[in-house]
Amino acid sequence: MVSVDEGSIGFDVLSFTDQGEERHIEVKSTTRSAHNDIGFWLTENERMVAETDYCWTLYRVWNIDTDGRCEDFGNVVRDGRTGWLLEPSSWCFSPNGSEQK
Repeated sequence: MVSVDEGSIGFDVLSFTDQGEERHIEVKSTTRSAHNDIGFWLTENERMVAETDYCWTLYRVWNIDTDGRCEDFGNVVRDGRTGWLLEPSSWCFSPNGSEQK
């Protein structure tokens, strides 16, 4: 779990395929069932990493508190996903460090 040591890396788990290729796994979990899923948040950093990192994939985990079930969503940023919509949802307005006059 690399995100514990490096929060800005853009994924949670460094793993490998059976062929030894790296997989960069972002995990999004919920106590809801897949049937009642209302979506999940990606940080801007996660989205940017997913755009350029061909090893990046997202795992969606449902019912995490009872009988967890997971699915590999692939790269939802680059490849999309049928039945799901990726849309911007918020902006942060903050000082840029220059002196205000």
